[in-house]
Amino acid sequence: MKFFDPRQLIHDHFSKCEIIYKIVEVPLPQAELQAIVSEAIDEGFDLFIAAGGDGTVSYIGNFLIGKDKPLGILPLGTGNLISKEFNIPQRLPDALELITSGNHKTILMDTIKFRDRHFTANISAGITPKIMENTHAEDKKRLGFFAYVINFVKQLLGLELQKFQLSFDGHELTVMATEILISNSRSICVESLKWSEDVAIDDGILNIFVIRAANIFDLVKLIFSIFTKKEKYNPEIKSFQFSDYCRIETAEPMPIQADGDCVGVTPMEVHVVPNSLKLITG
Repeated sequence: MKFFDPRQLIHDHFSKCEIIYKIVEVPLPQAELQAIVSEAIDEGFDLFIAAGGDGTVSYIGNFLIGKDKPLGILPLGTGNLISKEFNIPQRLPDALELITSGNHKTILMDTIKFRDRHFTANISAGITPKIMENTHAEDKKRLGFFAYVINFVKQLLGLELQKFQLSFDGHELTVMATEILISNSRSICVESLKWSEDVAIDDGILNIFVIRAANIFDLVKLIFSIFTKKEKYNPEIKSFQFSDYCRIETAEPMPIQADGDCVGVTPMEVHVVPNSLKLITG
């Protein structure tokens, strides 16, 4: 049985195009990857590629903030929201062709700054980070996105509303919710499920979604309202926008996920960094 080898396919493609390249395995300590990226820029490399999911995209993109160096994406991860957002082909040969053919566009996208990292798609506190925390790496490799689905079903019986303190751009409020999601991207988990048109990745604005899905019926209504682009009218969702900062506090520390990776616990404070990452798009 012949196994799919992405490294060989990448090597063959760049060799055919006579492109000089280096492959760096990640993750690495941040200081080490920072040094590698800085050295590559000094040596004249003018393109960087993230081969993986949304976590890999933000991990590598973090070191290109404000560098005016384009980032290409090879969508090889469990979650590939950013690549789907910009119509990047999901097949590796097609994604490689897009990056090297010259028939692509670039966009300066906003990023989400949390502590010392920049993220691209979203960051949240609530039920989703719990699911990701309980999804093992072996299951993600074996089952892909369905590993998250299985753990989501396991969490359904434990859904309960939590109290969140929100502060953003001078506003303060207390809400009861199962999740607070800050989103930069329209895409949600699956390709056909997207937030409404006023969520844009390059408008200098981040979107807060306060989600009150306390049982399976609330979840069904929530998903239906998103499919029909009527989430604004769903009482289980409240939405706000901010262009500077948002701080979230909880009575007890709650896990936080960003771009599919667990990144700490509340309290959390994020900032908008407009037009900070240059991305190759379809």
